[in-house]
Amino acid sequence: MSELIERIKEIGETEADIVLNRIIRLGRTSQWEVNTLHAALHITEAFPALGSKLALALGEIPAKSRKTTYIPALRGKPWALEMLQQWKESKDTPTNVKKAIGLQEGK
Repeated sequence: MSELIERIKEIGETEADIVLNRIIRLGRTSQWEVNTLHAALHITEAFPALGSKLALALGEIPAKSRKTTYIPALRGKPWALEMLQQWKESKDTPTNVKKAIGLQEGK
């Protein structure tokens, strides 16, 4: 994946932002399939400043639609910490997602 991230860096942050916007639209229509999330994460690995935009988009996911498979992918992403905390504190987030977030935090 480091090769892919390097290629993303070559297009520049402005173009990567455009690509991320398209991936976010795709994520919204596909209900954030894990592959779509990973595509977006490659962009944020190349340009961490774009992570806050992805966090806002992921924050729109209805609580009951949040999946445990998202949590390992978001682990260690500074821009995702606040969003994950909000998910964990939400009464509507599925229990298994809350547990996965807790395990991620080491709690």
